[in-house]
Amino acid sequence: MHKLLHILIKTIQGILLCLLALLLVVNVYTVVRRVFYHEEMPTVFGFASAVVVSGSMEPEISVGDVVIVKSQNDYALKDVVMFYNPSSGDYTTHRIVERVDDSLFRTCGDNNDSNDPFLVAKEDVVGKVVLVVPFVGTLMSYVQNPVGFVVILVLGVAIIFLPDLILRRRDKTGEKEENSDSKEE
Repeated sequence: MHKLLHILIKTIQGILLCLLALLLVVNVYTVVRRVFYHEEMPTVFGFASAVVVSGSMEPEISVGDVVIVKSQNDYALKDVVMFYNPSSGDYTTHRIVERVDDSLFRTCGDNNDSNDPFLVAKEDVVGKVVLVVPFVGTLMSYVQNPVGFVVILVLGVAIIFLPDLILRRRDKTGEKEENSDSKEE
C-alpha cells in the first residue's frame, strides 16, 4: 500500500511539474513578446487567450470566462472573433454580423441592441473563438500579474515537494519505532 501511494504521489508531482513548467514558459514568452516586440496580444502557436470583462456576449460568453482564439486565414459570417477595438483601445470579442468586403467586418455583441459603430479590419482580428472556459478568468488574471504568478509558483512547488517531505518523515519515524522495538527485545 505504501509503495502504491508513493507511485501515485510521484505521478501527480510529475504532472504538476510539467504544468508549472508549461505555465512558466508561456508566461515568460508572453512577457518577452509584450515588452520587446510591443505586442499587446501575443499568440502561442497561433492561439491567444483573454479574460472576458463585459457581458456583451451573454449568455454564450460570460464575464469571468476565458476565451481561447485561433488565428485563421479568413473569417465567416457568425464567427465569434477577438479583435483590436479602435474606439476603446482594448481587445473585444464579438460576432461577425456582416462582411462588408474581403477585409472588413461589422461586428456586434450577442447581448447588444446595435452593431458596433465601426468596421473591423481583417488585420485587427486576433482570431476566432475556438474554446470558452467558464469561470477561470479570475484565476488567470491573478496568475498573469507578477504577485499571483509567484504565489501560484510557490504553491505548485510546495505541492510537489511537501508530499516527499511528509513521506520521508513518516519513513524515518517508522524506522525509529522499529529500531526502538528491536532494541527492547
